[in-house]
Amino acid sequence: MHRREQTFKKLTERVPTWEELQDYYQRKRHVCSNGKRGKIYSLRKDKLTNNICNNITCAKCRPGIKRQLHQDIVRQVYQNDLDQHFVITSPGKKFRKKHNYADSFKIQEHEWNKYRFVIQYHYPDFKFIRLPRAQTNPTADNPIGYAHQHIIANRPNRVIHKYKDDKIIKTIPTDETLSFDWLTENKERYQLGFVWIRENQSVADYLHKDFYHDDEWVIPTNKNHVSTSRDIILRPYGNFIKDPDSIYFTEHADKQTIENTVMDRYGRTLPFEEYLKQYHDIYKEK
Repeated sequence: MHRREQTFKKLTERVPTWEELQDYYQRKRHVCSNGKRGKIYSLRKDKLTNNICNNITCAKCRPGIKRQLHQDIVRQVYQNDLDQHFVITSPGKKFRKKHNYADSFKIQEHEWNKYRFVIQYHYPDFKFIRLPRAQTNPTADNPIGYAHQHIIANRPNRVIHKYKDDKIIKTIPTDETLSFDWLTENKERYQLGFVWIRENQSVADYLHKDFYHDDEWVIPTNKNHVSTSRDIILRPYGNFIKDPDSIYFTEHADKQTIENTVMDRYGRTLPFEEYLKQYHDIYKEK
């Protein structure tokens, strides 16, 4: 078993420290670029390369996934007027003595689901992108790695529901838009337990400055790095837009198949270095 896979097995047998998880995120996955995920021939680069694993915990693949997610988020920000940015954080020392950093992600996700229900009741057109991240610069000597959530959202109009016999019989739209004051007030009103909320830098500033901070992406491996309302469509991790001029081969394709395919489609041989590799492999076998 490869060293990184041994590390992952150990991490799943217990709750790792955040520093151990950070070390895991800083390594390349064994299956990444080793040929077991197939190969790609790029006509533009005239190069044959091993396919990458497209896993967000892989140090080699994460930069590309970040760029893809950033592009998708920017597109959704413009399409859905997501011009509000606020942050939900874990409480201080008392909470952190009782719960470890991994638990804080479970608790925050649960609390957000309750909070989201409250918001969408009053603002049915509420749209959001939620980005769970790790706190890497905690204040007041708090331990590192606890959850916080960046929420990028729109400012929908509020509605008032009219009831009869415990059923909504009419929904009246108003001119009141979702504000940070309302979010803060109703967090207290509905007694949402482990939620601290604060208004943050603008959406543009966050996406430009803090979005790429790599250590913030170090979260438990069983948690998603992004979730959205139903209206927001983001591509899954690693689902990159494929180059139409590239050819993708499975791990079962041999060199002869690859060579014939490239010749049939583009009328050219493989790059010279591929033949050097073949010669080297044959020489080693002898």
